[in-house]
Amino acid sequence: MDVGWFDDSKGKLVFLELKGEELWDKFDKSKDEAHTHLVKNLREKATDVLLMLAAVWSKTKIGKGIKEILPVKAHRYSDGILKFIFLLDTPDSRKPLLIHIQDAVNKELAGRVRLFGMERLTVIDFDKAKELGLPVTREA
Repeated sequence: MDVGWFDDSKGKLVFLELKGEELWDKFDKSKDEAHTHLVKNLREKATDVLLMLAAVWSKTKIGKGIKEILPVKAHRYSDGILKFIFLLDTPDSRKPLLIHIQDAVNKELAGRVRLFGMERLTVIDFDKAKELGLPVTREA
């Protein structure tokens, strides 16, 4: 994931993955391959973070090192503490595809995220991210 923070108002450790509009170019070449690649990439990112957090919370040697860079409120596990957001900068013509990607990612990760007290992962576009007040901007 590209960035993370602890949201005190919601009591959540939020992780945000950012993907630029160029990812949609692959859909023009091969929708099936691009969809599969994107879902696989998001699945792997989420799984990596969950494994790192598991190392922190189970107090492995490597986990203790990772713990030092986490906010204190994230040093201990509690149900509902995690929120994963995948922001896919999406042109208007591609926005209907986001729900399919979100459904596919959530289907593949359902068991893993539930082990960590999450219901589901969130996949959004830039406009929705701004609407939600996420700290993101576009480079010109």
